[in-house]
Amino acid sequence: MPHTAQLSTSLRLLRTGFGILGPLFPGLAGRLAYRLWFSTRRFPEPSRESQWLTQAQTDSILWQKRPLVRYQWGAPDAPAVLLVHGWNGRGAQLGGFAAALNGAGLRAVAFDAPAHGRSPGDSTNIFDYAEAIQCVATSSGQVIGAIAHSFGAPACARALLQGLELPRLVTISAPASAEFLLQRFAHSLAIPPVAITAMRSRIEQHFGIDIFARLATETMFADQTLPGLIIHDQQDRDVPSTHAERLQRAWRDSQLLLTEGLGHQRILRDPEVIAAAVSFLNPRS
Repeated sequence: MPHTAQLSTSLRLLRTGFGILGPLFPGLAGRLAYRLWFSTRRFPEPSRESQWLTQAQTDSILWQKRPLVRYQWGAPDAPAVLLVHGWNGRGAQLGGFAAALNGAGLRAVAFDAPAHGRSPGDSTNIFDYAEAIQCVATSSGQVIGAIAHSFGAPACARALLQGLELPRLVTISAPASAEFLLQRFAHSLAIPPVAITAMRSRIEQHFGIDIFARLATETMFADQTLPGLIIHDQQDRDVPSTHAERLQRAWRDSQLLLTEGLGHQRILRDPEVIAAAVSFLNPRS
């Protein structure tokens, strides 16, 4: 896995390259941006996640003839809650929910999405991600809900549209808009607007002219009837908390819980957040 210094060097080189290439050859820069948009990166696993995984049952299931690594905590016959990580994340990031779910008589089921964590591959998209969620759900017995972090939320929303059945869903730090993700991507790599236009055109050619509107999380949740709990930190620097407010307005049967000072990642380990999510999902509470 690359070190932070190596990632910073790669980021600087990409920004410089786009700055030079974009204005001169926007089509070529757009093709490069297109490939990077679907590419994934893996980051080192902190010791807390390694510890959580020592308490899990680890196996793999087949999806499109490729393995998806799955982690389960709790009794094999207990009702399951899916733990769905975000882009460039891994299932173990939500391992902090396992003990509380087990204490409520539930089984925690996490997995590494295609091209993430210990599952093979180096690129994926939301449609594959959604199919993988359905595959894990089908292979994991009775599923009574899910907890989805960041990009995991639109992936779950897409899976619901593709037939996934979930009684309840908790989203954490979720983006409301696919357009926001595109603009954040462009900003992080300093991609000139002319290259982003070329990239966007390629995406629309492959997935449809209305792809960004269709895949907005708020749009996908607008017709959903399942109860939802939307959790977001007001100091989230990756996805502003205004996205949570937009999701609540769109998602009819949803509640909003705003936190303070937890950011985009530490929110997954906060005891009060964990307790609120488990209480919402627990049919016995």
